[in-house]
Amino acid sequence: MAELMVGQTLHVPSRETAQPGPIALKVTDLSLASGAAFGTSLKSIGFEVRKGEVLGISGLVGSGRTELARALFGLDARDAGEIWVAGQRVNPQSPSQALDVGISY
Repeated sequence: MAELMVGQTLHVPSRETAQPGPIALKVTDLSLASGAAFGTSLKSIGFEVRKGEVLGISGLVGSGRTELARALFGLDARDAGEIWVAGQRVNPQSPSQALDVGISY
């Protein structure tokens, strides 16, 4: 099915042969108080995404997925936590700063 969608033969490495890439995005202890743009608080969010991986963020309405994306993109101020892009600690406080360090919404 995937080959029909993209119009070419795909080679997908197995889990046994795939080598993880370097960490492209790392988030540690990200917190956002309630009263943020949509009234949902986040507490101690953390994850790593390696080069070549795809991370999907999903959840029900009110689960915090929009608030997480807004905080990463500098639309909402974080109360705590760190964001790392390609091994460099970044602190985007606006969308233009986020874009400058390689984060897009």
